[in-house]
Amino acid sequence: MAEHLGDAQAVAEYLTIVTEENDPSALAHALDTVARARNGRHQEAG
Repeated sequence: MAEHLGDAQAVAEYLTIVTEENDPSALAHALDTVARARNGRHQEAG
């Protein structure tokens, strides 16, 4: 999933969908996925 979060719009849409599920564990997983996606982009740029 992290590879599909290429921009802020994709991240926002993903988190919107997850928060609508009202599942704290799904939200925690989604936030971890977003963090990994962002970290990967920073490593590639650096």
